Amino acid sequence: MLGLLIAAGLAAAAPTAPTPAPAAPKPATAQQLFDAATTAWQEHRFAEAVSTFESLESHPSIQRNPAVLGVIRIRKGQSLVGLGRDDEAEAALQAGLASVPADAANYRQDVALARIALGRSMMAHYDYMAAAAQFELAESSADAAQDKVTALSMLAYATMFEPDDRAIGYSDKALALTLATPGFDKEYRATIRTVRARALLNHGRLADAYAELKTALAEQGGLGFRVGLGDIVTRSDLAITALLNKDEDNARKYMAYTGAGRLEKAPFATAAFLDLPACGGDADLKPDDVVVVEFNIRDDGQVGFAAPIYTSRLGPAATIFARTVAHWSWKPADAKIIPVLFRAATRVELRCSTTAPRPWPGTALAPYLQKWLAANGASYAYEESTVPPPLAKLEQDFEGKWRNVGTPAAIPILLRLAAHPVASKEERKLWIANAAAIAAATGAPAPARAYIDIVGIHLDNDDFQLQRQRGRFRTLLARPDYAGDMITAATLRLMIAEPGWRSSAASDAEQLLRQVADDSRLPPNDPLRIGALVRLAAVLADKGDLAQARSAYGATGLGAEQCALMDARPGLLRANASSSDFPNEAMRWGFEGWVKVEFDIQASGRAASPRAVVAYPPFVFRKAAIGMTKDFVYSASYRPEGSPGCAGQQESIRFIMRSGQ
Repeated sequence: MLGLLIAAGLAAAAPTAPTPAPAAPKPATAQQLFDAATTAWQEHRFAEAVSTFESLESHPSIQRNPAVLGVIRIRKGQSLVGLGRDDEAEAALQAGLASVPADAANYRQDVALARIALGRSMMAHYDYMAAAAQFELAESSADAAQDKVTALSMLAYATMFEPDDRAIGYSDKALALTLATPGFDKEYRATIRTVRARALLNHGRLADAYAELKTALAEQGGLGFRVGLGDIVTRSDLAITALLNKDEDNARKYMAYTGAGRLEKAPFATAAFLDLPACGGDADLKPDDVVVVEFNIRDDGQVGFAAPIYTSRLGPAATIFARTVAHWSWKPADAKIIPVLFRAATRVELRCSTTAPRPWPGTALAPYLQKWLAANGASYAYEESTVPPPLAKLEQDFEGKWRNVGTPAAIPILLRLAAHPVASKEERKLWIANAAAIAAATGAPAPARAYIDIVGIHLDNDDFQLQRQRGRFRTLLARPDYAGDMITAATLRLMIAEPGWRSSAASDAEQLLRQVADDSRLPPNDPLRIGALVRLAAVLADKGDLAQARSAYGATGLGAEQCALMDARPGLLRANASSSDFPNEAMRWGFEGWVKVEFDIQASGRAASPRAVVAYPPFVFRKAAIGMTKDFVYSASYRPEGSPGCAGQQESIRFIMRSGQ
């Protein structure tokens, strides 16, 4: 060991000749970069592919060859599709197609694949007709049977909800090609058969669709407990088709073998944001129109894609419903409870909504906050779009621009963050507290500050503790600055008097409402005064004082429908549900599920004209949920003409199997 150390020391002390610097590596050629990018694209390393393709776009040798530049942009566009950057992908694909000669033999496959990718991107934006035009061009330029079949099957899907039967013709051609060309296995043929069956189903050829799906199921190996996504899709289509064919026993069997309705805790019912298209509109949606939509849920709780599967009436309804579902969201923690396979593809039965917008009493204060913010160089739209932006995007904007800004300009984004449906309770409290602190420190008027406080209480009441909420409103009303402002005080009194979940109006509701109705500072037609009179009529009628109820109601000067919109939303007092409401067939197959029902509420507090507007699994619990509404009891309203107390009320019903059932 000593000898080695000495030798090492001697070697270190000896003079050495300078080591020549290593030769700089030769830069990669354009061909090498192209090959590397293409390999990354083929292996789904999309970010690497995009970066390399972009470096090639400015290469001098590439700039001199428009066709090659076009291919690079096409493959970059396909990589961008893989990253979910659809808008950038469309631009790259369009630019590439503009540079590549469509009739050049060397580029035909790239052109075909580009048009398929472009069409799929257009379908993701629900522009099905523009997508169909791309798929037609792809099919005509494709040489490989695989590409032709892909284009034809996508054509069938893009046109399947149109009144003509083009979709059936496209799927016929795709299936014939898979049968005539070696190399297509049974699993792939089953996928094409499922597309064809869906086209037949939507065009009313139920028996043909049923037969085709049974063949597809056989090619997938029949019913079994080990399933992939393709098996679930075919079995789900079989369940829908069997139900429409009145073959209910087989329908439930096929559904049981998808696993649908067998998830604990009804996880899909926990959606943080779930809206529906309104009946009517440009598409003239009918209350009886039914659409089944398939969608997935990403890890962040956002819907990644939503696509129509079946519609009871051909036309635009299918894509309207799918576009709506695409904006649904779950809190990430709730989404992760759902098994991955079911997050990848879940189906719901949907109908349009007849719910009329009903002003929330707290919005009476919103214009005061809006006016004060405008005077301080900020804007706040208190009537936000019904579709919230991704929470991550709002948080990024806040962190980058507003976190350290204690001016009124930070308040609008803090309120949007707090109101976001997937925000946690802790996050909401923090954001509301920040907004309230800024408003107080910068001299906001009482109505503006009260609006922020009321929003905070409203958002913090997701546990339906009405008495606790009323107590917090009473605490605000006891503050001299709020009690001395007529708009703030009137708003708080209305909110304290409101009925709610399993609770009638507050015990002192009559006194509170009279204080608002009799406040001479409020104009005769002020919405707060009218809202107080409508609510007062209901309170008096409930006491049996019909003469005063009629007088209060008459003082509103509104018709029955207008009064219903100004009145408090009735509170659910009793649901009267029992185990006997669980459908026997669903119990036999072990299904669980949930339904959102919509109905009118008569002035007596009884439900009328019930409809199921969202149901999971499709077509299983709809009838049972509708039947249950007959036992719902709400707080009563006063309507001398006998008109409904509330139109378009919605409630969610969960069907859960207890252990031992």
